[in-house]
Order: sequence, then structure tokens, then C-alpha cells
Amino acid sequence: MIQGIKDAATADDSEASGELGVCECLDSHGQSVEFPVDGEPFVTYTVDGEDFEYPANYGSGVCAAWDSGLEPYCADDSETYCAAQWCFVSSECEASDTTVSNLNAEIAYSYATCGDMADFPDVGEVADEEETEEEAEVEFKIGDGVS
Repeated sequence: MIQGIKDAATADDSEASGELGVCECLDSHGQSVEFPVDGEPFVTYTVDGEDFEYPANYGSGVCAAWDSGLEPYCADDSETYCAAQWCFVSSECEASDTTVSNLNAEIAYSYATCGDMADFPDVGEVADEEETEEEAEVEFKIGDGVS
């Protein structure tokens, strides 16, 4: 009986998300893992020339909020995608949001596969948004109170 209840709950979750389980999470991201003498194993994620250490199993094996608490985008978890669940999937995955990974261009990631939705910024997208906000602020200051 318990198995029947579990199956029914899984079916409901799958219908609600529309794509839950469309693709399997990859067991590996294909990146070299560093094994320091002191500390946990990690992979290096480089953004705008700056290196960040991510957990060795980052994005692999299971759906999780992999970006939560990680720099440079989610250190303070201020963006909705920081808490969203996702995993790495094959680049052939047919989920609607399959996106080429910033970590390894040979694989992709998907939130929909995990029953979630989010829009992680593409490379350079965050910097572009910040520049646009700064430009808007400058334009406002220039035109503010001038007659």
C-alpha cells in the first residue's frame, strides 16, 4: 500500500512539473577534481578570470540546489535560481530548458529535469545587467533637476 501511495505522489509531481525525469542526471561533470592535502576535493569554476572552488560532485548524480551559497552569483542566495534544483544532463537531453554548461561545454544542465524552473545567467549576462543599471543611474543623474 505504501508503494502505491509513493507511486501516486511521484506521478502527481511529474504531471505538475511537466518534465520531471525527462533526462537522467549525469554521474560526472567531466572536470578534473583537485584533491588538496588539507580540505575537501573541489573543481575549479572560472568566471571573468577569477577562479572559484566548487564541490567535487557539483551538479552530478542528483537534483539539488547546487548553486546555493556559492560565489560569484549565489554567495548570499539573493537570486531565485540560487535555490532552484538542477543537475547536469546529456547535451542531447530534450527538456525544454536544456542549456550548455558554463563549466563544461560538452554537457548541459536542466532545472526542468528536476521539476524546477530558473534562469541562470549566461556568461557575461550578469556584468551586462550591472552595466545597464549603472548607465541608467548615470542618465538619471545627468537629467535630474536640470532645466
